[in-house]
Amino acid sequence: MKYFITFIFCLAMTTLFAQSKGINLIKTTSADTTFLKENRRIKVKTVDGKSFAGKFSIIDDSEINIKGRIISMDSIVSIRKASMFSAIASPVSIIVGGALLVGAIGGLAAGGYGFLMTAAFLPPGLPLFIVPFTANKHPIKKWKYEIVSD
Repeated sequence: MKYFITFIFCLAMTTLFAQSKGINLIKTTSADTTFLKENRRIKVKTVDGKSFAGKFSIIDDSEINIKGRIISMDSIVSIRKASMFSAIASPVSIIVGGALLVGAIGGLAAGGYGFLMTAAFLPPGLPLFIVPFTANKHPIKKWKYEIVSD
């Protein structure tokens, strides 16, 4: 029984300290890092202008696989997380933010009490419209990509 408990304890410690495979994104201007675990949905843009989205797997130290396509780490221009929530929430946020901005511009054009509508719609409309275009991207100019494996 004592050997069994020792075996279970060693097995638990091994899994606790095991490093999982993935892509480590390191910001060049600061100490920020982001770790993208293997089999996570990502969206990748390459040097030749193509973009690939889906769950990725690591082939070796310099290549990843997304939906059967092998992509070299040297050819990647930007990487971003592409969760299902963001795929649904981003267009909704852009539409709602755009509607609020149109209402704010309409209030500005109306004048008078329309300025109150502008003051009410502009502050929430701008972030709802702008953030989905700029958030969560990791361009190669500001980030360094490296594959981390066991």
